[in-house]
Amino acid sequence: MRKGFVLSFDVFIALSLLIIIVVLVASQNYGDGTFNSLSLRSFSMDMLASFEKSGVFAQSVGNETALRQAVNNLPPNVCVRMQVTNSTNATIADLLREGCGAGDNYYTYYRTFYTSGELYLAKSETWLKQ
Repeated sequence: MRKGFVLSFDVFIALSLLIIIVVLVASQNYGDGTFNSLSLRSFSMDMLASFEKSGVFAQSVGNETALRQAVNNLPPNVCVRMQVTNSTNATIADLLREGCGAGDNYYTYYRTFYTSGELYLAKSETWLKQ
């Protein structure tokens, strides 16, 4: 009788642990990869670096189509307003992501890039879509 009790108690403990683990795993929130404000800040800085390294900014000097395509390919809940100006502060490109309206909390970042013998400044305002 003692062996049966110990075996039953072990099974009870094992099943209890299994149920606790299943409940913990099931209660986790698995999202679709949307951004919160902290990850948006890092994303904004990385986006500018990526656009510079991939040549998107250099292509936008003559034609803003490449920049518009890159901005529209960002995650769906991220809104961006991008401005590119030259060294005399003349606007080369100024665009807002399609489907985005005004937001509450903006992250504004600047990045300079050099192409075709001239210095340019890219300014991005990034916020989460409401």
